[in-house]
Amino acid sequence: SQIRGYYVEGAWHFMPDRFKKGKLLNSDAVLFVRYDDYNTQHKMPAGSTKDNSGDRDEMTFGLSFYPIEQLVFKFDYQIRDDATTNNLKDYLNLGVGWQF
Repeated sequence: SQIRGYYVEGAWHFMPDRFKKGKLLNSDAVLFVRYDDYNTQHKMPAGSTKDNSGDRDEMTFGLSFYPIEQLVFKFDYQIRDDATTNNLKDYLNLGVGWQF
């Protein structure tokens, strides 16, 4: 009956201007870190059993490269934990995004 959570994220645009020439004129590179803490079963209806695997926190470290403003290549690594004795696997994520 109730979900609760939050996240905090910080990023640093670190690509030096001296590399922004020619085809990379509008490019950018961004390092980021994000902390997520959420519980998908914070409060449960009467008669329902709470599953503690929904009480999680994650730390994500990543890099985004924008060769042009409308295209991004992303890489990140997630360290995951939950409120059970499960040993959650960490994730390595690769992605491509674009807008048109």
